[in-house]
Amino acid sequence: MIPYRFLMGALSQALGVLPAFMGKLDGAIDHARQPVDPAAIERAVERLEQAAVRGADRRAAELAQSRNLRTLLTYGGVLLAAVAVAGRLGFAWGQATANATIYQTEQQLALAFRDGPGAAATWANLMRSNDINMTLAACTGLAVKTIEGRKACNAPIWLDPPVPTTPTRTR
Repeated sequence: MIPYRFLMGALSQALGVLPAFMGKLDGAIDHARQPVDPAAIERAVERLEQAAVRGADRRAAELAQSRNLRTLLTYGGVLLAAVAVAGRLGFAWGQATANATIYQTEQQLALAFRDGPGAAATWANLMRSNDINMTLAACTGLAVKTIEGRKACNAPIWLDPPVPTTPTRTR
């Protein structure tokens, strides 16, 4: 069995509200049929224009702010990418320069070994025994001579490493 009492209660409630609703609807229709005051229309249009201007101003400000942030983020990303590319290029350039220097050093070491390991050991001993910067600093003025188109220097070169000195006690 279907409980009709709930259905009948809802229907009677709706029908009880219907006359009040119809009365309000008739009043609204009568009000709409009355002539409209031109000053009221003008005031309503002005209010609508002002509301539209305020809304447009607010929307323009929001757009400008969002584009400002978007532009800032775009420029930041471009700057970050440029720094990354410059860093990578600088690293590659430095690595290429280091590789070229290592290659030149290898070639010079190969020249030192051209007369065998004994000659290389002699060169190593000369490098340990002498300060090259101090030796070349002495090659100025009358110490420099040109022989067969090449410059030569009469600088002292130590053949033995320096002898370590022992500190003496003073009393």
